[in-house]
Amino acid sequence: MMGSPTHEPNDHHNNLSDLTQIRGIGVVRKRWLNSLGIHTITDLAQASASGIEAQAKLDGRTMSPDELKDWIAQAQVRHAEASLEQPESSRGNDAIASVSDLPQRVQERTDAADISDLSPWESFASFKVDCQIRRVNGQTEKRFVAHHLETDETESWDSAETGLMQQWLRDRIEAALSSLPAADPAMSTPIEAEITRLRVLQPDHMSLPLVADKNIPIFSEALHTTDPFALEVSMQFPGLAEAYPGKQVAYHVQCFARNLATGITDSLGEVTAQVCASNDSVYNVLLPSLRLLQAGSYRLKVLATLQQAPAASGRFKVPLLQVI
Repeated sequence: MMGSPTHEPNDHHNNLSDLTQIRGIGVVRKRWLNSLGIHTITDLAQASASGIEAQAKLDGRTMSPDELKDWIAQAQVRHAEASLEQPESSRGNDAIASVSDLPQRVQERTDAADISDLSPWESFASFKVDCQIRRVNGQTEKRFVAHHLETDETESWDSAETGLMQQWLRDRIEAALSSLPAADPAMSTPIEAEITRLRVLQPDHMSLPLVADKNIPIFSEALHTTDPFALEVSMQFPGLAEAYPGKQVAYHVQCFARNLATGITDSLGEVTAQVCASNDSVYNVLLPSLRLLQAGSYRLKVLATLQQAPAASGRFKVPLLQVI
């Protein structure tokens, strides 16, 4: 097997505190990952791609699941390499560190997307990757050993051939993907809730409700901390009648508010309701009585999701909500 050129380890390569060492992560993405609690390459190696993807959607970022998995794979390799390059006195002669044993911590903030309505994750490709070390005639040898559980294939590479190992993993993943059964054409297009309008009712302080829609997504007046308010969400479901003709369909609505000064996000409530499948009807739902107890500026976010699959969450953001 031909390997990549041998290179000597250096401080730049082993700097596990610098996320920009991961291919695809620049300064902007590094700052965003820091805001999720991911500050080091070790943090990224232990993170969950699904958790990062869920937060990216909430933050309005478009990120490929394959790209996120590649970041985590790179981080795991760098973490493993750094472990192999520790002084020999800190490990036994036959030390083996298993990447597959790394804990899968999900780095999520309190405003992470509700994924409880999604179908369960199923494995279609599984690997066990070991980082191994041994002494031969006074010399230290290091290698990676990967085992593809579904096909019982095993391959190994020396410590300078991480690129070849990554390609081997990708090839097996792509082959597994190509063998998956085709999706049911009738279920291939997700139905997305289209939130068209939000109305705030706070009768003690206004004669007319505050309204925010896609043309003007900002409420014209401030809310009061002393009184509760009601939030009415109006939405449509294009394509619903074709997917579920004449059927009752459940949907779920949630509301979050982020304090722009503190960065803290609070859940303001949620509700589940039933609709009769129709493409043109506008459905209104009233969330339970809400209250923001701290004065300040907020970003309001409303999510609406059909309970039946396939479905994509509809989102509506109010960039500025003043509370006095």
